[in-house]
Amino acid sequence: MKHLSILSEAELVTSNRVGREARYTVCPDQLSSAAEWIADLAADWNKRLQWIKESAESTDKSGLT
Repeated sequence: MKHLSILSEAELVTSNRVGREARYTVCPDQLSSAAEWIADLAADWNKRLQWIKESAESTDKSGLT
């Protein structure tokens, strides 16, 4: 249940008590915003990793000639 309370704090889900049960519903707009942010972050990391790869490969080639 801890993961659901964290998602609730982040406003990615809402909870509704029905008797002893807590029912959770996804907040699509918030989830969409979070997914977009994660995709942007992933793209940024991909660029950084590509730069590191190219730098390492360039150094390798320089050392061999």
